[in-house]
Amino acid sequence: MQILLGALAGYACGWAVWRISRQFVPLDGIAAGTQGHALTQLSNATHDAPLLAALIQLSMVCWGVYAGWKGSEPAATLLIIVTSGALLAITVIDQKTHRIPSMLIFVLLICAILQVLLLSQPELRSAVLGLLVCGGIFFAVAIIGHGAMGVGDVKLAAAIGALLGFPAALHGLFLGIVFGGLAAAFLLLTRRAGRKDSFAYGPYLAVGAWIMLVQAWGLWPV
Repeated sequence: MQILLGALAGYACGWAVWRISRQFVPLDGIAAGTQGHALTQLSNATHDAPLLAALIQLSMVCWGVYAGWKGSEPAATLLIIVTSGALLAITVIDQKTHRIPSMLIFVLLICAILQVLLLSQPELRSAVLGLLVCGGIFFAVAIIGHGAMGVGDVKLAAAIGALLGFPAALHGLFLGIVFGGLAAAFLLLTRRAGRKDSFAYGPYLAVGAWIMLVQAWGLWPV
């Protein structure tokens, strides 16, 4: 029964991730006066849209089935699926637009509150401390680095801190920074980006957080 619940929740979250992503990454139509380069990008995005939608839907259903199979109780299964969906939506949107919608940060914070209230994982003190420490660190980096981190990255770091608690959230953010650094180095070495180009850190922070969440919930395969 819990596997079926996971599959249904995964399907619903996959649909929600795609619908939300389309609100911020438009794939239908183009405004008058758009330049040729943007038109080419939009044409490619429109062509790839069915594949991306299918991949999102399939990945969320598979993850829902797995979480339902390995999960200990329905509440935990639903929370990890919804949290994963929010992180996936952040990854898709930030990668395309360099923007992290506040509504998705709000979803992550709601999931963090429910984790604390329903499952005591993490404990309230750990969650609050994680929110303050992780948000504070990234806020300081954003100020000192003169735009090295965006406001969305700061809010995402705070939400990850609440989800994972302190000090586990620091490990998640560290993983995200490492992944982001490797990706940036690859883009620079292959000359697909220059030193002055903007870079989306949100997807990599989301991946690092997701890995730590999977471990914390005992869903890691080994």
